[in-house]
Amino acid sequence: MNGGWEFEPPVRAGYELAKRLDPSLEYYGSTGPFRNILPREEQSRQFYTGGDFMIT
Repeated sequence: MNGGWEFEPPVRAGYELAKRLDPSLEYYGSTGPFRNILPREEQSRQFYTGGDFMIT
């Protein structure tokens, strides 16, 4: 990176399936520097499944 801020939006959507279990879908992206957004085909997008399990 040659300096400056980059726009990397994260998003997480979860659902309380049970009192102690919250499955989720997470999105991470990178569109490049604020002042020079990359073309769509050069941007990065990733989706992950996840979840939280409450032990206590």
